[in-house]
Amino acid sequence: MPTARKLRELTFASGERPYLAAASGLVRVGEWLYVIADDETSLGIFPASGSAPGRRLRLFDAGTPEGAALPKALKPDLEVLTHLPAAAFPPYGALLALGSCSTPARCWGVLVPLSGEGTPDAPQLVDLAPLGARLARELPALNLEGAAVIGGTLRLLHRGNGRSGGNASIDLDLADLLAHFAGATLLPDAVLRDVLPHDLGSMEGIQLTFTDASPLPGGRLVFSAVAEDTPDAYADGPCAGAAIGLLDADGRLSSIEPLHPALKVEGVHATAEAGRVSLLLVADGDDPQQAAPLLWAELNA
Repeated sequence: MPTARKLRELTFASGERPYLAAASGLVRVGEWLYVIADDETSLGIFPASGSAPGRRLRLFDAGTPEGAALPKALKPDLEVLTHLPAAAFPPYGALLALGSCSTPARCWGVLVPLSGEGTPDAPQLVDLAPLGARLARELPALNLEGAAVIGGTLRLLHRGNGRSGGNASIDLDLADLLAHFAGATLLPDAVLRDVLPHDLGSMEGIQLTFTDASPLPGGRLVFSAVAEDTPDAYADGPCAGAAIGLLDADGRLSSIEPLHPALKVEGVHATAEAGRVSLLLVADGDDPQQAAPLLWAELNA
């Protein structure tokens, strides 16, 4: 059983809230950690080592002070953050943040090109409505929560809604998707390559559901999952447990293990190291008054 150890809290030197609370996605690029929160319109940028305060990068304007927590009905629900390598997004790669698409107001995304030093350039807003409509034909209660780039594929994770679960992985043609985001083409129907359902099991009678993903060499990916006692994709609920698992290169479930302690982990970044996988994790405590933690754990691979 992997055990999570707290490294630091995600704090800032200034802002309406001098901390990030509802951490929902995590990526490391070079010496920087990038974290999104589902109740903000900013990207958190933190040193990958040490405990120095981070800073915010405004992704889009919601008419609120920087760092202010948005009401549930208004929040963009940014749940997905993934790294696009330079081969997919020249010259230096980019970050891609996506809303959950669980409501029309949450069907927006942001591309953040990176510099040669791995630092962010000006964000570019993207409309996810065409993609959301295409995916909703396969998954009517769409709820995007994680993503990983695997070769020319963007593998999205759909989080099962409510107590019944119903997780799925969604494979998209990455080049087609990025061409659409750039305005070069309408979204082609063939952008969708595959949809694969996943049963992750349960904890205390509550289904485990995907919360994030991170790629590994060879096409595998690490995912995080939680057992949240909630009736749907909108309401929050108590977390009965969390887990870390692996999908193989074909997208099939390879393994899943409980994570201790039972935090609502919603972001994961994985690094393969000599037969083991080192994990950085962030959690959402569903409390806007509390800073989100950055955690470390290790997984057999």
